[in-house]
Amino acid sequence: MLLIGLDGADWRVMKPLMEKGQLPTLARLAAEGVRGDLLSFEPLASPLVWTSIATGKVPEKHGIKDFFATQSAIKAKRIWDIVRQQRPEAKIGLYKYLFTWPPERGLAFVVPGWTARSPETVPAHLRFIKEIEMAGLPSTNTALMHYLDVGLRGLIHGMRVSTLTRCALVALYQRLLKPSNVELHYRKQLLEALIAGDIYSRLMRKQRLDFSASIYAGLDGISHHYWKYYEPHLFRDVSPREKRRYGDVVARCYRAADRMVGRLMQSVGRETNVIVASDHGFRASKDCWMKRQLNVGLLLQRLGIDDRVYVSIILDKVHLRLRAGSRAERSELVEMLRGIEYRDSRESFLEVDLGSDDASIGIRPRQIVDQGDNPSIRMLGGEVRLQELLIEKAEISGTHDPTGILIMRGPAVNRGADIGVVSVLDLTPTMLVLMNLAVGRDMDGRVLSETIEPEFLRRHPIRYVDSYEESAHPGPEPAEIEERLVAESIVGERLRGLGYIE
Repeated sequence: MLLIGLDGADWRVMKPLMEKGQLPTLARLAAEGVRGDLLSFEPLASPLVWTSIATGKVPEKHGIKDFFATQSAIKAKRIWDIVRQQRPEAKIGLYKYLFTWPPERGLAFVVPGWTARSPETVPAHLRFIKEIEMAGLPSTNTALMHYLDVGLRGLIHGMRVSTLTRCALVALYQRLLKPSNVELHYRKQLLEALIAGDIYSRLMRKQRLDFSASIYAGLDGISHHYWKYYEPHLFRDVSPREKRRYGDVVARCYRAADRMVGRLMQSVGRETNVIVASDHGFRASKDCWMKRQLNVGLLLQRLGIDDRVYVSIILDKVHLRLRAGSRAERSELVEMLRGIEYRDSRESFLEVDLGSDDASIGIRPRQIVDQGDNPSIRMLGGEVRLQELLIEKAEISGTHDPTGILIMRGPAVNRGADIGVVSVLDLTPTMLVLMNLAVGRDMDGRVLSETIEPEFLRRHPIRYVDSYEESAHPGPEPAEIEERLVAESIVGERLRGLGYIE
């Protein structure tokens, strides 16, 4: 069973591209199986919806309420937890599914999604995938060398030379030309699809998995920022030059996603039942707005620590994690961050929160008024103007729509069935039946029996259990993961010192 999540995918974009032959893989899957509308729920927040997709339960039952949780906050079993409980020998692989951090040992592989707080993966050698993501694109020569070093490690584990070349070109593009966010953002999302197509497909080829799930988040980010160029007639401020330059960006990202799905399909046999789904769709936003965000690259560069920390940004909060360090080093960094202040008023510029371990720090700009139009900010590396530290991100011109996409294909799928509109809550009950497992009566979705071959249902009738929650399979404790992270970094440095690894 393979679940491919395309965050934010919308039929209004896909259907015209399919008709033009530009999404051959997704068009073929739809033609060989079934397709329909997948209805989500309010609030249309990806963390809530993707967890409901994985559990078949509403947020009140699964416990995820925002972007800041880890998997220890999940109160309901996800489908892979159920598979693992019922079939301990099953091989399960997860690639960038939300809230799989800290990664759970015992699975074939886990590469956590973008809300992860550190680059840890299972197995550990896959952490280069998260390092590429969390380090961001480099702003200094030292960071550039680290970025390329991580990319070279990727070659060993399936990244194509062409993908590594693209990574290097985008890194150099940012380093040398310092492009605007609107020029850079879509290039990074296209790289994500390339890397996933290389690495995830290789992981599935190497291991015959019983269940795998992934999320590609690129369509969501691209649709938020570039929708005005996709439907310029709905916006009055799109220039002819912008239309020419960015008008195809949304379609390019969909084509990249299609190629990624195509590579995944080459890695699984036709005996695999496949579901392609989105957590919501997209439409033009009535209220087009700019989002201001901390210029993390400039801040870290001025402080001289851009090569010492991993960075993840969740909404307006920036999470920093020392790549290797002690409590004393974190205290030094915290003092440095808290010392950043407005020159004239001497008020602190940042809110600084300590993580639960010795390596993590959370920061966000304080909401302070009456500091002047463009006040100076004083820090260890000198002074900088506020407008340099708070940058405007790409315009948010696309917003979530409750109707997403659903495609199902496989030997147990009732080809050509008319399914109309179904719920995101229906996917886990349906996948359980396709895997010949019982459905929990406490799940809020239904089995999409109309999508399943009648002969399959005759041989494997739908079965129910009251609940799977009584014998929940606990994930690893966060403290255990944090201790392991510190231990791995220390051991790694010792091995480098001895010359066993580069």
